[in-house]
Amino acid sequence: MAFGELLKLQRQRKGWKQRELAERIRTTNTSVSNWENSTSVPTASVVELLARELEISPFDLLGDFSLADIQELDNKDDDERTPEEKLVLSFALPILFQFDIRFCDGLSDELAAMSIKTLESEIQGFCIERLLENGGKELLIAYDYLNADGKALVNDHIKGLLRIPSLLEIPEDGVDDEVIQPLDRNFVKGEME
Repeated sequence: MAFGELLKLQRQRKGWKQRELAERIRTTNTSVSNWENSTSVPTASVVELLARELEISPFDLLGDFSLADIQELDNKDDDERTPEEKLVLSFALPILFQFDIRFCDGLSDELAAMSIKTLESEIQGFCIERLLENGGKELLIAYDYLNADGKALVNDHIKGLLRIPSLLEIPEDGVDDEVIQPLDRNFVKGEME
């Protein structure tokens, strides 16, 4: 299914009209209509907003791809990729980076068949499990009480802390932006319920 069809399906699953979704992400009805009709494709940051508002993974809007599919997209020249394919890579490559999966090393048959959504959910599950092990349940509950501005502020503080080598378990030069990017998503909401 194309992005537009998936967006429409997810919007309807929530019972929202295009206008309601547009208001929630502070855009126009026309933009939502154009995305759903595949007249245009939003930017990665807008896909992130849509996913957050719809309480889904960006891949619920982009489609479910195997790692072999992602490798095929990565092997294409940039000017040969469609805007949707570029979006898929912008979300998939940081996940692969976190698992230290490099296409130049080759993929086993098992890994090639694995879904990018499976890897994404493993990261989320691992992060939540790790946080709970370290007494973070109270932090998750407190975070869930914050409004969007409060959550954004917490994420900004965490990003800043991750750049300070002396605060990291394995001090290096800090954590780069590709690792920090997933903090922009609200993975916690809905995971603990």
